[in-house]
Amino acid sequence: MERGGEDERSDDRIAVVGFSGRYPGASSPREFWALLRDGKEAHTEFTDEQLRASGVPEALLTDPRLVRRRPVLDGVELFDAAFFGCTPREAELMDPQQRLFLECSLEALQSAGYDPAAFDGSIGVFGGGGPTSYWQRHLSADPAYLHEVGEFQALLGNEKDFLAPRVSYRLDLRGPSMSVLTGCSSSLVAVHLAVQSLLGGESDMALAGGVTVYFPQRAGYVHNDGGVNSPDGRCRAFAADANGTVPGDGAGVVALKRLADALADGDQVLGVLLGTAVNNDGAHKVGFTAPSVGGQAEVIAEALAVADVESESISYVETHGTGTPLGDRVEVAALTEAFGTEKRGFCTLGSLKPNIGHTDTAAGVLGLIKVLLSLRHEEIPPAVNCAEPHPDIDFPNTPFRVSSRPTPWPRGGEARRAGISSFSVGGTNAHIVVEEPPLPGPSAADEGPQLLVLSAHGDAALQRSGAALADCLRADEAPALADTAHTLRVGRPAYAHRMALVCHDRAEAVSALDGTGVTPVAVGRTDPTGPAPDVAFLFPGQGSQRLAMGRGLYGTQPAYRAVVDECAALLAPELGEDLRAALYPDTDDAGALDRATRRLTETRLAQPALFTTEYALARLLGTWGVHPAALLGHSVGEFTAACLSGVLALPDALRMVALRGRLLQDCPPGAMASVPLAAERVRELLDPAGEVTVAAVNAPEQTVVSGPVAAVEELTGRLVAAGHRVTALRTSHAFHSALTASAVEPFTAAMAGVRLGAPEVPYLSNVTGTWITPEQATDPAYWGRQLREPVLFGAALRTLRDAPARTLLEVGAGNTLRALAGRGTGPGSAPVVATLGSGEDAADAAPLLDAVAQLWVRGVPVDLAALGGDVPRHRVALPTYPFERQRYFVDVPTGVVGTPVAGPPASAATTTPEPTVPAETPEEPRPRLTRYDRPELPTAYTAPRTPLEETVAEVWQDVMGVTPVGAHDNFFDLGGHSLLAAQVVARLQALLPVTLTVTDLLSQAQTVAQTAEAVERRLHEKLLDMSDEDAARLLGE
Repeated sequence: MERGGEDERSDDRIAVVGFSGRYPGASSPREFWALLRDGKEAHTEFTDEQLRASGVPEALLTDPRLVRRRPVLDGVELFDAAFFGCTPREAELMDPQQRLFLECSLEALQSAGYDPAAFDGSIGVFGGGGPTSYWQRHLSADPAYLHEVGEFQALLGNEKDFLAPRVSYRLDLRGPSMSVLTGCSSSLVAVHLAVQSLLGGESDMALAGGVTVYFPQRAGYVHNDGGVNSPDGRCRAFAADANGTVPGDGAGVVALKRLADALADGDQVLGVLLGTAVNNDGAHKVGFTAPSVGGQAEVIAEALAVADVESESISYVETHGTGTPLGDRVEVAALTEAFGTEKRGFCTLGSLKPNIGHTDTAAGVLGLIKVLLSLRHEEIPPAVNCAEPHPDIDFPNTPFRVSSRPTPWPRGGEARRAGISSFSVGGTNAHIVVEEPPLPGPSAADEGPQLLVLSAHGDAALQRSGAALADCLRADEAPALADTAHTLRVGRPAYAHRMALVCHDRAEAVSALDGTGVTPVAVGRTDPTGPAPDVAFLFPGQGSQRLAMGRGLYGTQPAYRAVVDECAALLAPELGEDLRAALYPDTDDAGALDRATRRLTETRLAQPALFTTEYALARLLGTWGVHPAALLGHSVGEFTAACLSGVLALPDALRMVALRGRLLQDCPPGAMASVPLAAERVRELLDPAGEVTVAAVNAPEQTVVSGPVAAVEELTGRLVAAGHRVTALRTSHAFHSALTASAVEPFTAAMAGVRLGAPEVPYLSNVTGTWITPEQATDPAYWGRQLREPVLFGAALRTLRDAPARTLLEVGAGNTLRALAGRGTGPGSAPVVATLGSGEDAADAAPLLDAVAQLWVRGVPVDLAALGGDVPRHRVALPTYPFERQRYFVDVPTGVVGTPVAGPPASAATTTPEPTVPAETPEEPRPRLTRYDRPELPTAYTAPRTPLEETVAEVWQDVMGVTPVGAHDNFFDLGGHSLLAAQVVARLQALLPVTLTVTDLLSQAQTVAQTAEAVERRLHEKLLDMSDEDAARLLGE
């Protein structure tokens, strides 16, 4: 079956949408591919010092059977414990294999562009781990240490059964979670199980893979004649001089989805799994550890049948390829039988093991990742260490070939397909048929500005994220900026430390991220333990309007345009013209634009234009998930607040604002001026005749006066002569003065004919300077007073600022209210953010997106996914989280003689001892436990203040591996849980003559100080029930 059936079969095909791995000799997929493409080995040579440190006996160092080289992973002792919510002691005890699988699982999700917390579906986890040699060679080698930290706690971190469940727990994944134990084939069997889970509807996404790291890593291995391991540390799959395999370290995880879902969701598809199969050899072979031609042939044939493809369509097979003469010969024979074709030499064979060794449980998934990279780069890497094929394998009479040179593998008329095999001691075999991904569908063009968001647990990680994204975007194969922005917004969780920027192209983004550009980058930090951040909308009044305000949004944002169109249609009967023509004149003529600007200063047009712009902005922000916790409008801006709050329906609000503008337009002309004095001082300077009045109190030292032109000019002259800097406002009328009194009665009467409701969103009254009451909001007379009386904006603003963690957003043109709100405030005051900025209006949404960026970095809720609207976008692979790793590792105890890595990978079952109660032994000095630096906590460090607090803190430090622990540090903030609580309680009871319970610690004594207080209370209760003699004896102890 070729491409023609692709759409029909997409429901039973599985897409690989992401992957992550740890590869010897390579720190990234790019480096891994280069290693494969160049045909290199990733082996490390071990020095005598490294071998001794690994516990290799001195006598073995001169033994010629000791092989001093094999592929190893660097940095396995490092881990970001805080990121995954582990205490340092837990991290130290956890098998590095489990830590690597946890990291790779998260990275596979991130490389697929998914935040598991935001995924609408079930995510399953299927994985296999290698031998528990960390437990055997490092932890169990020091019984005193193991007893001190708790054997059960150590077992939980090392038992292979918990590999998959640990990922599900730490990443909060709710789908099936299975640790797969089939030896070398574990990770490919895990892929098969994940596929079945997806096809059966159990999972909507699945992670599958494996990990193996042998400990001690740098101990080498002993070659035994007749064994499967190479005598010289080199693997030569299918070669004439093949003489064994080499144990290697590695890890890999793939993220899988049903192909139909992946295509519908705009996922990147790296490859398509057409068919998978698993079987066992049974007893029809020489022995338990021997391979079987029949078993292998059957599983390959079954996978081809499930895939519904002909064997001749397979152009590459990533084999098990261990480099043992018997194993390679059996594998080629099985492939030949399964393919069942007379066609010769059309299919290339390859094997990872000569490059990176036999990675045991990780081998299958790493082979799959190799195939995915080969499909991407359209090339099959060369076979390493295979200058001459083995003469016992009759390649000319098989469908297969082995090439020591790279083989081109371009897309063509027929789909490229590959097989992947993984076989195990014990006979559990797995095979997968993979097809090249379909060509991605079109993504909308990168039109308009894009909001890029990044976050991390710490500032250093955030800066590294920014640098990594800059490197990604400057690469030749960089993803489209819009797809990048989309993936960051919908596929990453929001951590406390945040960065956001708005860019029009990749070059601008790169220069902003690396600090060489002029584009601003917003940064902020949220406090998860503090009050929830929120936003209050500020709506400016007359004077802030300008021609073409919001034009860029009208042209690029359908939601904004729809609201403006609706308002213009409702206003047309009231204005006698189309507001849009007044706001957005279709002319480039300077004279015409000047006339349009003057027209827009007319109150009858200015006030409806302001309301429409502010209301449309608020509605657009609402579609992006930005919802105000409170509202405050200045003068006519209060009508926008009232409408959004539910006091006025939109048609009524527009009709009343238009009427208000007409009535004020008909009032006598006047003047207004801003005076840098307190309102009380200004009133003392006013003419007793009362022609000039206070129109607005915008700040403690900022008052606006209003009245007849001559009277205002006279007052202004006096103030200037006295050394005050007075600013005349550009206005044609004396708003909020006696000159507007004639408008009050007809406006009040009109408001009486409108349905007024109680406010649903709290907003502040211009008349009182505090929260409006339902009685005021529904009283027509209030709205007459609001037209005439002074605007108490300063008082209202102070009330608005009382809420902690609040950001103020000026929803309208200009920076008028932002400037007013910024006067007389200190560093701790609520920041004020503008939406449309000042000066010429942008041609797009960039200023508003900048405002959203400012809100998001401060922790204000934003629906980032909604920013893209309905435009189709693709999820793309971007740099994953930059873990801030530290060393958490228990070294081989000094003086302990270890055993080098030996035997075939997964050839012998490894058993983990059950928890036992240690026998009574003479008391020995307690081992000194490693303690790690105190993590970042929501509480400041306070040293323990009493001997009892010091004792409690010492116990916490030992159990959790943290120092110092303060009196007010919380058990849960330090990473505590019920198992650790049990250890803490047991140690305290061994040290102190009181009885505590785990419930006490988890519910009532969550800090060191509270625990010490509970101990004192229990001790006091115990003493009250004792005789004086017993109490004296107890206290003496």
